[in-house]
Amino acid sequence: MAQLERGGTEFSGAAAAVAAPRWALNWIVGPRLDLLCFIGAAALGYGMFFLHAGLAMDMVAVWFVWYMFLDSPHFFATYSRTYFDREEMRSRRRLLRGSLGLLLVGPAVFAGCLALFAADVEWYKTPYFVLVTFVSIWAYWHVVRQHFGIMSLYKRKNDDGAKIDVKIDRWVLYLGLLTPFAAFIVRNEEARGVFGRLLGVPLGAYAATPWAIDTLVVGATVVVAGAALATFAGRQLGRLIRGETVNLAKILFLGAVIPLHLVVSYHPKSTTLALLGFSACVTIFHDVQYHAIVWWYQRNRMGKAGGEARQKYGLAAKIGTSFPLYACCAVGMGLTMGLLGCLLDVNPGCIPVIGSRDILLLGSELSMNELFYGVFLGVLMHHYFVDQFLWRPSRDRNLKADLKLDQQPVRPR
Repeated sequence: MAQLERGGTEFSGAAAAVAAPRWALNWIVGPRLDLLCFIGAAALGYGMFFLHAGLAMDMVAVWFVWYMFLDSPHFFATYSRTYFDREEMRSRRRLLRGSLGLLLVGPAVFAGCLALFAADVEWYKTPYFVLVTFVSIWAYWHVVRQHFGIMSLYKRKNDDGAKIDVKIDRWVLYLGLLTPFAAFIVRNEEARGVFGRLLGVPLGAYAATPWAIDTLVVGATVVVAGAALATFAGRQLGRLIRGETVNLAKILFLGAVIPLHLVVSYHPKSTTLALLGFSACVTIFHDVQYHAIVWWYQRNRMGKAGGEARQKYGLAAKIGTSFPLYACCAVGMGLTMGLLGCLLDVNPGCIPVIGSRDILLLGSELSMNELFYGVFLGVLMHHYFVDQFLWRPSRDRNLKADLKLDQQPVRPR
């Protein structure tokens, strides 16, 4: 999903000679699905955060339920779009097979840590902490890139490709999502502990006092995000004043995603939000979007082949044309991953069967739990890596057609 922004190039200006409409509101799929999944699903993020800020629920347990029923299932969406699709396997064989090597990264780092311990290196666990931190940041970046891709689809659908708008829209989304993340890391108690351990410097509670370094960092993020939003708002106002078309669909989308990240990151209650809870709050919107775009893509792709779809695309044709079957398979995979994680004591929020945290290896502080979790990190990295190559409509003619980006946008007045 991450590369849909490739569509954010300039569009041909054939329509420029015609009087520009005041507003452009063309949907990726249609008003109902777009408002429900691509824009309105931001409400789920607010609801998730309310479970913490308003109801003081155990967000680790909430995370576990979300992980089984929505987040892990969105991995299945990637698999159904790739490994289950005969044509994709043929055209992307090198990517799909070679990327499986990422599953070995976690165990390899774990083995490296054990080797450092055997060599009596004091910081032998540091490579493992670095890997966990890297994958966590990559996870957030993965979410940001998908939102960028969705925004770019709205730009394509609404003939919104002026160079200045491409630049402003890119930066308002990046800065509107990345600066709150930086502020959250500085303010959140658990995040400060993680980074303090990684840096070898104990970090106490967030000191919201004037001229403290963490206060200055948070203040800087507010200034940068505010400047980006003001620039974007000024550009839209300028277009209105000049009688140019304003992309209302893009504004609705940005008005859904950026405030969500601002609230979750800057709210006073975010300082005590568990990191897993933060992940659920900012990712649940992404999950719903991903399921929707994959379903839309596969329905169009399989529909074009008609009766030959099963022979041409294989198992993906059956899954991609029956939403109940797709949903059952996706949730089934999520339940399997969740319960397996419980069995191996990898997933928090449940009762483990095997106490892998208590099985220490070679007398070190590394346990079987870190080894199992390293494999899990490989699954995450594989998803993030493969996904960034799948959504490039400017380079993939078939993808462009399957997303119906080759249709001329309707220009409402």
